[in-house]
Amino acid sequence: MRIGPMRGFELNPLIISLELISLLIIILVCFLIFIKTREIYNLSGHRGIGFFRTGFLFFGIGAIINLMHILFMFFKINREFGFNMKIIFIFASIFTLIGLLYL
Repeated sequence: MRIGPMRGFELNPLIISLELISLLIIILVCFLIFIKTREIYNLSGHRGIGFFRTGFLFFGIGAIINLMHILFMFFKINREFGFNMKIIFIFASIFTLIGLLYL
């Protein structure tokens, strides 16, 4: 019995579609929060609201990078262009961490 990551497994389209839908909802909500709080931040000038906005901006960017990661895996772009998927995962993790630090 082999323990570890499976190589050459097929991606389930249902799981991929659910993941894509959830990521699109997360991206939409993050950028709506970022856009809708602009007027509040401009009126009050409070630094905390600015940090709140920036945190959700970084969450949205991290979700976009994660979406790219899933699309690249699904369409097997990494094999065609020799693209390293670990770099995309690292960027998504960094942007999410920055978003957490801002909040």
